Amino acid sequence: MKKEQEIENFEFFVSVDEIKRAENHKFELIASKSNLIFITTVLKLLQVKSAKIEGYLKLENKNMILLNAKVTSKLIQPCSITLDPVIINIRKNIKRNFLINNPETSLNKVQRINLTRESFKYETISSKINLAEILMETISLETPDYPKRAGVSLTNILGEKIDRKNNPFSVLNKLKENL
Repeated sequence: MKKEQEIENFEFFVSVDEIKRAENHKFELIASKSNLIFITTVLKLLQVKSAKIEGYLKLENKNMILLNAKVTSKLIQPCSITLDPVIINIRKNIKRNFLINNPETSLNKVQRINLTRESFKYETISSKINLAEILMETISLETPDYPKRAGVSLTNILGEKIDRKNNPFSVLNKLKENL
């Protein structure tokens, strides 16, 4: 059964016990207006119009949970050239593996861990997964650093007014010509 809910306080935890009881724990979470303002503020965007994560959590074996989800979001950023608003649509499929940390296997003393490529395939959890945090992390990673409006470039705006004398590479070009 798929649950559609709004995220409150930008936390939506799913407990490991709840996942163990259901074969597939399906979810559909939609950010409320206050959460959209929160994402806008934290990520320093002009506006986040919508944010949603839907998918399922599945118990692969007694120590492993698979997250298969789709994040969709619509946000507004300033163009890096003109500073005009640019609408960005994010659609990202996510697959993550969570390793359930058993308290009896953790040591109270300092543990020595060897990091390999395999170490980064799994995220370790103890009792719950915050789906709202995964939603915000995905939006943050998928948001372009330098968004640009279609058809806009610096040469279009400045035209031929670029002064080649003040170009820092003009000295190198002169040296190359003299060789």
